[in-house]
Amino acid sequence: MQFHTFGDKSSPAMVLIHGMMTPWQVWTDMIEAFRNRYYVIVPELDAHTENEVSSFESVEDEAVMIAEYLLDNDLAEIDTICGMSMGGAIAYTVWEYGTIGIKNLVLDGAPLRPMPAIAEKLMTMSYNSILKKTAKRDEKTLERCKREFLPERYIDDFLKLADNMEKESVKNIMHSVCNMRILGGLDNESRILFIHGTKGNETVSKKAAEEMKKLYPETQILCYEGDPHVYKAIRQTDIWIRDVDTFINDSKTSI
Repeated sequence: MQFHTFGDKSSPAMVLIHGMMTPWQVWTDMIEAFRNRYYVIVPELDAHTENEVSSFESVEDEAVMIAEYLLDNDLAEIDTICGMSMGGAIAYTVWEYGTIGIKNLVLDGAPLRPMPAIAEKLMTMSYNSILKKTAKRDEKTLERCKREFLPERYIDDFLKLADNMEKESVKNIMHSVCNMRILGGLDNESRILFIHGTKGNETVSKKAAEEMKKLYPETQILCYEGDPHVYKAIRQTDIWIRDVDTFINDSKTSI
């Protein structure tokens, strides 16, 4: 894992955690929007490193490494941690551990629900197929990626991480993510925002948001009606930044 930092370290800290098969640069617009007010920390997760091969073992291991980095840099208290998709599972796990004081927890499309073994198997096969075709620079795969997954401005970064991602890491990611669940009864005073869409696999995130609200009633849920997975965070960043900034800065705001 590598860490990219932006802004003044004396400012309140904000951690942004990307999703599976997503380059850390997907946070570019958020970094520019927040770096003047926050010390922005962006992990480049294992198996997603562009300049070297690295292995992803589990969501828990990634969360531990992020927490240790924060503690090692005298950041035991941070203002905000945001995670999209798999990054949301990691952000939740950092919060769950309780070793870092977190004022605001923002989860976008976080898959915090156990999934059937057959779903885990099929998704693992699908992701590995995408990696194999991407390695060959298959035109149909890359066009579909631009159309359904990442805007073209991130494709070069995506290709770099995809070339370094190994099949075993994909297997470990899917096994870890597909066995996530939310714990209740944690003694934590963080404010929580859970974002989800309504299309495709957002059913998992929607149910996870409802479970989080049930266990932690102060949780605010923001539903982007008609959106697929993390659509605003990746393709309509101005709206995402506006809504998350509103949540962070106004504890009385009802979204």
